[in-house]
Amino acid sequence: MCFRNKSPNRSNKLSQNLSASDLLVSVTVNVAYFAQARELAGTKEDEFVLNAPADMNHLFSEIMNAHPKLQGIRDVLSSLVNGRAVWENVALNDGDRVTLFPPVGGG
Repeated sequence: MCFRNKSPNRSNKLSQNLSASDLLVSVTVNVAYFAQARELAGTKEDEFVLNAPADMNHLFSEIMNAHPKLQGIRDVLSSLVNGRAVWENVALNDGDRVTLFPPVGGG
């Protein structure tokens, strides 16, 4: 969302105090699923548009609504935001890429 002052002679103190993220009304997040998460979601990726401010809890709620079969593994899913592991609720920014995958085992 873009805010423009249509009156060139009038100073807009409000817009001077806001950052670009303060003006966002929605956040678009890309989500990629791997392994069992991909099988249960039935897709390899999704795009979610969330109300700003957005966070991982909000995203997980939307993911579970879109893909109820994932609820069985929600508690064991690992998450990356832009390639970095996250273990708690973090804020999401417009354009973030979230990757979800179940525990990896092997030997």
